[in-house]
Amino acid sequence: MQHKLIIEAELSKESLRIIEEGLRQFSLSKTSEENSPLNILLKRDDGQLMGGLQGNHNAHWLYINALWVESQHRGKGYGKNMMLAAEQEAVKRGVTQSYLQTVHSLGFYQKLGYKVFSVIENSPTGFNMYYVKKSLIDILN
Repeated sequence: MQHKLIIEAELSKESLRIIEEGLRQFSLSKTSEENSPLNILLKRDDGQLMGGLQGNHNAHWLYINALWVESQHRGKGYGKNMMLAAEQEAVKRGVTQSYLQTVHSLGFYQKLGYKVFSVIENSPTGFNMYYVKKSLIDILN
């Protein structure tokens, strides 16, 4: 069987779907825990999106992939409220831990109780990538 490697700047939706499904099937062959999405949208009264949280969880861990609030609405508690809502929903689903990575918002996550467990220095150049986690056990009580 011959093959070739092709470097692509962007994946087509179909290629991404095939890769993600292949990885999902491989993961399920190793464990019975499938990731479930946990997403929160922040919308204005007119329905316009002004922020959102995208995450997923398995049986025990919530991973926050993205948290975003429009620049003019930052510092008003919307990000904090989305994080707390995601954590509370995750606990309802049986999750006990949360983790994420951040470059520019370490202080924000530390105020929410997240602790650094790993750092990749100078990534991106001139900055550090922080991996942080938080126990959600206290939310259960």
